Amino acid sequence: MFALATGIVCLRTKGVYFIMITLAFGQMAYFTASSLAPYGGDDGLTIRMRSTLAGLPVFANDRALYYLCLIALLGAYLMCRTLVASRFGRVYRGARENPLRMGTIGFDVYRFQLVAYVIAGMLGGSQASCSPTRPSSSAPPTCHGSARVNSSSW
Repeated sequence: MFALATGIVCLRTKGVYFIMITLAFGQMAYFTASSLAPYGGDDGLTIRMRSTLAGLPVFANDRALYYLCLIALLGAYLMCRTLVASRFGRVYRGARENPLRMGTIGFDVYRFQLVAYVIAGMLGGSQASCSPTRPSSSAPPTCHGSARVNSSSW
């Protein structure tokens, strides 16, 4: 949902402005999440035990966690390959090369870009779900000037 809400605003810009506004949204989300008191606030969230899947301790073994993350990575890769080879991927590549031509043909370029932006956000969120499964503290970095770069730049 966050990718959809930010994509509606961000895709109205192009070039450096697109990069700057996606960085601004990323920083706003980061500082909002790091200041929430139920999740540890500035001290970070302490994870005392590994996550479970449907109540079963599937992730108790390091090797099982590795293979689960590997399967998630392969699934994301295959999904992206299938997406690029599909009609959607051809329209998206055409819109990247010449959006005016694709609009003239009859495709709504903004809609295709928004869907690609949301897919990139979903992939980022799903792949990030593998990282907080180890017992540790997920404290925010000490350098508060750090910025995250959005992976979906045009």
